[in-house]
Amino acid sequence: MITKKQFEKVYNKYLPNNFIKFVFKHYGKDDEKTSSIKLKLTDKIAWYILLPMIVLGILFTAFKVPHKIIGFVAIPTSIILAVMVLVGMTGVWMNNFRIRKIAKELGLSLREYNKLVEKLF
Repeated sequence: MITKKQFEKVYNKYLPNNFIKFVFKHYGKDDEKTSSIKLKLTDKIAWYILLPMIVLGILFTAFKVPHKIIGFVAIPTSIILAVMVLVGMTGVWMNNFRIRKIAKELGLSLREYNKLVEKLF
């Protein structure tokens, strides 16, 4: 049986790096201080940049504006979305890798690790 002290000792060896913290801070629904949904960085990008660009793209398409002009809206929108998705996926992948290292050092499967975390915290 793994104690909380043993778990914390191993966990503290593999603390999340700044990139993982950034991703979970700006892409997550909540953080340590709140349990409600806040306006995060991704929400601000979506509401103030992407939404108007998507609406413009739809309007340009509906009014049969030339494809070159639609491209000026569609290409930046696609690039922003791709970057946001890649950053989020990379942060989640790095965090999962970190958790696997902790579980391996404790001699647990991921399922056992998750049960232990639920039990201890």
